[in-house]
Amino acid sequence: MHIYENNKFYNILLRYMNNTISSAYSEISIVGKENIPTDGAVIFAPNHTNALMDALSVLIISHKPTVFVARADMFKNPTLAKLFNFFKIMPIMRLRDGRENMKKNEEIIEEAAVVLEHKVPFCIFCEGTHRMKHSMLPIVKGIFRIAIEAESKLNGKMPLYIVPIGIEYGSYVKYSSTLSINIGTPINVTDFVNNHKEDPYPKLLVELKELLAPKISELIHFVKDDENYDALIDLSYIRNSYYLDAWNLSGNPYNEMRANRKFIEDFYALEKNSTYKAEHLLKLGKEFSFLRRKLNIADESLICPASTLNIISCILLLFFFIPYFVFSVIISSPITLISQFIIYKIEDKAFNNSIRYVLSILLTPIILIILVPILFSVTKWYIAILILLLSIPSFSFSHKYVRLLRIVISDIKLKTNKSIKTLVKSINDNLK
Repeated sequence: MHIYENNKFYNILLRYMNNTISSAYSEISIVGKENIPTDGAVIFAPNHTNALMDALSVLIISHKPTVFVARADMFKNPTLAKLFNFFKIMPIMRLRDGRENMKKNEEIIEEAAVVLEHKVPFCIFCEGTHRMKHSMLPIVKGIFRIAIEAESKLNGKMPLYIVPIGIEYGSYVKYSSTLSINIGTPINVTDFVNNHKEDPYPKLLVELKELLAPKISELIHFVKDDENYDALIDLSYIRNSYYLDAWNLSGNPYNEMRANRKFIEDFYALEKNSTYKAEHLLKLGKEFSFLRRKLNIADESLICPASTLNIISCILLLFFFIPYFVFSVIISSPITLISQFIIYKIEDKAFNNSIRYVLSILLTPIILIILVPILFSVTKWYIAILILLLSIPSFSFSHKYVRLLRIVISDIKLKTNKSIKTLVKSINDNLK
């Protein structure tokens, strides 16, 4: 079976994922779906920060089978290679695999072109690797080589598009945070190639790269990757509510991303017009960043400062759900223990949430199957059914409960720590 062909079992798993992915997040926002062309072949070009969760984010945009590429060294094991092929993942060579192996990419590029000829969406994370930062690595040329080769093979049958996607997480490592998927305006590769027929091939690659990079960076909370990164991130969180209030917008993941971006844009403008004021603001930001990490204050507390009444309400809610939280922790303990063991063994923390989510959707049905005969043999049928129903969201609920508890503790620290309060006031006064 060709990688682009329909597979019933794959489709079943895709539906299962689409119905369970919300359990991995407290809130999901998808904006710009209307920007995905329907009249031609599509290459998705997302930023890459969070391992497998990024690929799943692309899949929930259209709920369609999509072909991906991954680094070739993952395909060395024949069993894993077959599994990746089933999940519609193709290998691609990188420079670190050796220049002699780079020639193998010609076959991969041709196969990708065939996928696009059959109007199956194709996705390539164009930075070449993932990194947990609100920034971007330089885009590699592989995506443009595939695009130009595919456009040539299509030969006018249909247009080919590159669709930029920005994926933003409330947290890269903490489960049950927020997800914002932002789809930008596409690049019509067919029109671009037709309008640049005189340009040599290397120049086409560079020009497409110069088009795509800013399109993706505009869809994320983009901060320059320098020594001021942490300070600017925290300053944007502190000012988030200011912009949302000014725009009269609610605090969903997409709007919060926009507010974060707006602060960064305003800061870079301030840096050009008033160097002294920008430097003073950065100094305050660095002091705040150091202190808030020392106190372990959550990002969410900065983005959405809680009122005293809200904190009290959340505390009451936490107390009310203690019994179900204890139940959830017990029921989901196999998933938690196994996931934590694997996470401990893996150095790359970008895989944390991928491991948690995959294990939760694999092991939850097994736990329920084991519970069925036990419960129906020791209790009445309606109590057994109630326990089974309460067991389904147990892993997700336990993480959501811990998240809320973490935010409430952070909210209290933010309200009661004099040094933190003084710094926040100084930052806001400096920006008036």
